[in-house]
Amino acid sequence: MTTQTAAAPLSAATAPATANATPARSRVDGALHRHLPATLAVREIANRAAGDNRLYITLSVSSDIPYLRDSGWEDPWIEVLGHGADEVDLSRLNGGAPVLANHSRYNAVGATPLAGIGVVDRAWLDGGRMYADLTVSGRDALADLRQDVVDGLVRNVSIGYLIEERIPTRVVAGGPTEYRVIRWTPFEISLVDIPADASVGIGRAADGATPTQYRIIAIDPPPAEGATTRSHTMDQATAPAPDTAVTRSTSRQPDGIELERARVREITAVGRQWDVPDLAEKAIDSGMDADVF
Repeated sequence: MTTQTAAAPLSAATAPATANATPARSRVDGALHRHLPATLAVREIANRAAGDNRLYITLSVSSDIPYLRDSGWEDPWIEVLGHGADEVDLSRLNGGAPVLANHSRYNAVGATPLAGIGVVDRAWLDGGRMYADLTVSGRDALADLRQDVVDGLVRNVSIGYLIEERIPTRVVAGGPTEYRVIRWTPFEISLVDIPADASVGIGRAADGATPTQYRIIAIDPPPAEGATTRSHTMDQATAPAPDTAVTRSTSRQPDGIELERARVREITAVGRQWDVPDLAEKAIDSGMDADVF
């Protein structure tokens, strides 16, 4: 993946763009992937034909939660995906984009030469998030996968997308620059094993049961201005913030999310204050209360 810059990047001491300063715009070449837990709901289909084994689901696919990109091939940077109507091109998703398993484009499952396990029926934006209706194939080889989704054992998705344009929105001395992606195109959705976004949780409670909350691994928020940062990799993600599971609807309970985000922020801050980031990560992953830490 290479990055092309249309103008000189902001220096570490430069503030975000003002009326008298135009931010440097750049693009990122090559496909990117972003794993995330997703709020999942199984859709009921009226007048469903007998023998139709397909699984119909609705899920939240992405959000504008900051995401640290540190590939080792370029300087780390904070990615914020814009979710305005003029920022996301949904044409490829709404054109029948594929649903894959772990982004595998070559490993066929069952009696088919193709790797696709389903199709995107439609995608839309609402409240700073992207949602999608998916149909998972009814072929026999995917019966276990469909059952795992229904049982809440498959909780994470990942999107593949292209970045056409981004602008720097915050520069931190000694830390990664934050960019808002103002033009991007998602082109496929995968069911995956490993999450990394901070905004949503996947699962389905039985009708009438209390929804279950799942712990999700996610990414640190950007550091405070002037703070010293340490090197991260994508599998050293920290800030979990799960939504509640959904029972055949896309309703969410933000209070639980905010509490989880507050817990992560407090533990992260203490870890930085006392220079024990590894202990903070372990505390976050274990679900330890901030006061206990």
